[in-house]
Amino acid sequence: MKNVLIYVLSAEMAPYPALREAAKATWDAQPLIHTETLYYTASQVPTAGVMVNLPIPDSLYDMGRKDIAAYQWALANRQWDYMARVNASCYVRKQQVLAICQTLPATGVFRGVGAPGGAVPAPVRPRPGARRRGRRPAHAPHAPRRARDHPRHRRGRAPPRAPPERARARVNGSAVHSHALPAMS
Repeated sequence: MKNVLIYVLSAEMAPYPALREAAKATWDAQPLIHTETLYYTASQVPTAGVMVNLPIPDSLYDMGRKDIAAYQWALANRQWDYMARVNASCYVRKQQVLAICQTLPATGVFRGVGAPGGAVPAPVRPRPGARRRGRRPAHAPHAPRRARDHPRHRRGRAPPRAPPERARARVNGSAVHSHALPAMS
């Protein structure tokens, strides 16, 4: 069985302490075999328990340094096969993360998915033949985009059709977060 480290980005400033406590009281309340949850933050207090305290300034501008230091700490101090790096405001379904990680290859995996209900959304791609929407040419700001869109050319024509239902669902269900394995945010 593959082991999963759920690594939670946190901070010492509000609202992060409250978010950590909420996570510990909800999705992280029950231990799950083959998973470990750690919360990392920037602090001069020594690392203890589930808190990983890194000697990095705790600011937005030092976020990258904090992440790199946290990854180095995890590589040196814990045994894990996969890492799910989530924010403190995420709700993690540990059982689903563990199940998905069991199906992944042993190397070369980098995923960034957050989806309702654990479903992996299809990537958003333009429909074949779809025109790009953009700004009107600077020389004709009052002109319609296409001649046939002009009101006088529309007489007697059926109103434009809505896209098929599956296309609409694919576009609306495509929230992708580049920093988390299947986790709810």
